[in-house]
Amino acid sequence: MKKYLALFLIPFFAISCNSDDKDSNSPADPTPKNTIELDNIQEGQINRYLRYTADCSDPEGSFAYSGDTLVVEIHSTTEGLVFYEEFTEGSTNFGGLEPSETRVISREGYILIPERQFSQLFFFYGNDTIYLTKPEDLNLNQGTCFIEYENGEPFIGEEIGFLPTFNYQDIDYQNNRIVSCVPPIILNLDAYLIYDESQLKMSHTLRDMGTSFSIDGYTLLR
Repeated sequence: MKKYLALFLIPFFAISCNSDDKDSNSPADPTPKNTIELDNIQEGQINRYLRYTADCSDPEGSFAYSGDTLVVEIHSTTEGLVFYEEFTEGSTNFGGLEPSETRVISREGYILIPERQFSQLFFFYGNDTIYLTKPEDLNLNQGTCFIEYENGEPFIGEEIGFLPTFNYQDIDYQNNRIVSCVPPIILNLDAYLIYDESQLKMSHTLRDMGTSFSIDGYTLLR
């Protein structure tokens, strides 16, 4: 973490953009009604996420949608339920990145994601458990580039945070839970999952490029 940088977020979401053939700021199709419910995961549920990029040196001016729509659908396999991720045809990453399957195990009050390395949303998360109802450990704030503790230090570690508001460009979320990557899982990376009891709203990553942090994330289409 770089203590001298403030947080860019803000991240996982009230956007409408066309998924398949759009420029970086064009509107998209809404998410289907049968959305993924983290507290009630069932085969056939589906979410769509828009990918965005930016740079911490100018988080507002550099923000852009990349033209990628990531579809996440719950599939049933011989090993159980999985998050099946693939980019829509017309996305800039369509054909460049293979679809992936990430096993998910539903439990009372939490979900388990044992293997996450090929997931666009969860690859950085160092814990295999995402708690849905466990009380938050502390309050957090949105900074210029990072999510921060109340003392202004960047948030990182194993705590479950409460984020009262996250607002960035047309992305706006209220009263959500947030977890961070746990170093040294991936060096030179800060990352967050923003979610509530039912929905994963955002996956937001910041990579240390030496002179600044590059931002790459996914926000839920609603």
